Amino acid sequence: MLTHVQWLPGGGSALGVLCSLLLVALAGPPNVCGQQPSVGAEPAVRVMTLKETVALALLQNPDVLLARLDGQAAQARTQTVADPFSLKVSVGSGLAYTTGFPMNVGGSGPSLVNAQASMTLYDRPQRLRLMESKERAKAAVLGEEEKRRTVAIDVARVHLDAEALGQAREQLMREAESLERMAGIRRAEAEAGRALALDVKVAAADLARAKQRLRETESALHQAEALLAFLLGLDAGARVTPAGEPRPPVLLPSSVPGARQAAVQNHPALANLDRQMAASQFRLRAAKSTHWPVIRLVSQYSMFSRFNNYDSFYNRFERHNGQIGASFELPLFTGKAPRAAAEEADVEQERLRIQREQLERKLALDTGKRLQDRDDAWAYHDVASLELDAARERVSVMLSRSAEGRASLADIEVARVDEARKWAEFYRSRAVASLRDLELLAETGQLLAYLQP
Repeated sequence: MLTHVQWLPGGGSALGVLCSLLLVALAGPPNVCGQQPSVGAEPAVRVMTLKETVALALLQNPDVLLARLDGQAAQARTQTVADPFSLKVSVGSGLAYTTGFPMNVGGSGPSLVNAQASMTLYDRPQRLRLMESKERAKAAVLGEEEKRRTVAIDVARVHLDAEALGQAREQLMREAESLERMAGIRRAEAEAGRALALDVKVAAADLARAKQRLRETESALHQAEALLAFLLGLDAGARVTPAGEPRPPVLLPSSVPGARQAAVQNHPALANLDRQMAASQFRLRAAKSTHWPVIRLVSQYSMFSRFNNYDSFYNRFERHNGQIGASFELPLFTGKAPRAAAEEADVEQERLRIQREQLERKLALDTGKRLQDRDDAWAYHDVASLELDAARERVSVMLSRSAEGRASLADIEVARVDEARKWAEFYRSRAVASLRDLELLAETGQLLAYLQP
C-alpha cells in the first residue's frame, strides 16, 4: 500500500556545517563554514534543477565513471576466459632449401604455405570458469548501479543544502534590514531621552550578529555550490546554483514491512552478493571437474615443394596436404591445487552468505529507522508551519495596532525579526523532511526512477 506525500520545494541538510547555518535565527554565529569566497574573477555559475543535477552527475561523475570502467574491465575478463572456445587460425611459411632428408621447420616439414586452426571443443572446468566470469561481470554492473544510487543521493543532498542556504540567506537579509531599522529607532529614542544607551548598544550588537550570520551563510552557500559542481564533474572554479522548481509528490510505502520488502528486493548490494555467490558456486564446480576430459580441434594445411626432396625420400609426393581431427586429454592425477581451490570456494561462499544475511538485517533496521525519521521530520515541519503562521499573524496585528497608535515602530520591527527567523526555521524543517523522503526512496530502490528527467 502506498501513501501520498506532498513534496514541498526546499532543500536538505546533510553536512553538519551547512545544517548548523540554517539555524541562524535560533543560535549565535557558529564557528564553522570556513572562509569568504576568494576575491577575483567570478566563477562560472550554472542554474540547474534537482533532476538536471542528478542526470548530469550520473553521466559524468568520476565515481560513476570509475564504476563503469570496472564493469567494462569485467566484461573484458570474460572474453579472455572464453578465448579457448573461439576458433583461432594462423597462416605462415616454413620456407627453406633442403639438402638431404627434409627435416622439421617450426614443428612441421618445410613448406611454402602452412595454415593451422585450433579451438577447444569441450573443457568442462574452463566452461564453468567462463560462467563464473560472467556472473562476476554481472556483479560489476550491479556495483555500478549501487554507485549510481549513492552518487544520486549525495548530489541530491548537496543540491538541497544549497537550496536551503539560498533561502536562509534571503531571510537573513530581511532580518538584517529589520535590525538595522531597529538600531536607528533606538538611536533616535536615546537622543530623545526615551531609551538607555544600553538599548542602543544591544540593538547594534544584534545587527552585527545578524550581518555575521549572513556573511557566514553566503560563504557556506558558495562552498555548497562549488561542491555540487565538483560532484557533477565540472571544471574547477565552476558553481551550480539550484533553480527554484516545483517537484512531483513522493510515493512511499505506508508500512514498515512494505518498506523493508522493497528495500530487500531493490537493493543492488544484495543482488551483487547474490551474483558473487553464484560465481563462487561455479568456481567450486570447476575445481571439482578437473578430472573431466578435454577435447580440442586439431587441423593443419601445408603446401610442399619438390626442392625440399620430398619425392626423393618418400614413395609419393603431394603438393597439398591437410589434416583435421580432435585431440583428447584425460587428466589422471591433478595434484592438490583443485582440492585447495574447492576449499577456498567453499570458504568464499560461506563468507558471502554471512555478509548477505548481515546486510539484509541492516537494511531492515535502517529502513525502519528512516521511516521513523521521516515521520518525525514532517511532524516537526508541521510545527514550524504553525509557528510561522503565528509570526506572520503577529506582524499583521502589530501593523493594525500601529495604525491605531497602540504599537510603536520598534514593536513592528521586533515582530518582523521574529517572522524572518520563523521563515528560516520553516525552510530548514522542510529541507530536512524533503531529504528524509529522498533517503527513504534511496533505501527502497526508487530514487533513480523518481529523479529521472
